[in-house]
Amino acid sequence: MAYIAISRADDPRIEPFFNIRERDLVGRHGRFILEGRLVVELALGQSPCPIEAIFVAENRADTLADLLLPAARRVPVYVAPQAVMSAAVGFDMH
Repeated sequence: MAYIAISRADDPRIEPFFNIRERDLVGRHGRFILEGRLVVELALGQSPCPIEAIFVAENRADTLADLLLPAARRVPVYVAPQAVMSAAVGFDMH
């Protein structure tokens, strides 16, 4: 499979996503956290900024497969159960 399964909230591969705060949505050490299908779709297609990784809940991976599978050839696409994702980022993220 093209996705990388994450089963623990403390997995070091997803460290950039740990404990996201509101300020992180506008920058974290020169990085940005993008959320939502349209924003991610635009970033994958048109952004001059490199995408380092994608982190998505398992229950959304199938509905986003048209975006995620091509992206997985270029960047790591991490997929985790919703509870693991929420614990890693520090709140219930969709």
